[in-house]
Amino acid sequence: MGNAALEYAFIQLALHKICGHALAYNHRSVKFHEKLGFLKEGVLRDQHFDGETYHDIICFGLLENEWYRTD
Repeated sequence: MGNAALEYAFIQLALHKICGHALAYNHRSVKFHEKLGFLKEGVLRDQHFDGETYHDIICFGLLENEWYRTD
């Protein structure tokens, strides 16, 4: 599903860059972004409050020229 979305974004919509965010404790989401080729661009420290605790958010970016289609 992730690769199909990237293909649509970069081929059909001709986007230059796609950004993503993941809560730092959500290791599955972090790995998902990394597996798709996203690069970590920064951390928003204590950005999300869940009602009890503040959590960091990891910011990801993927440029069109960094993305490789898997046909």
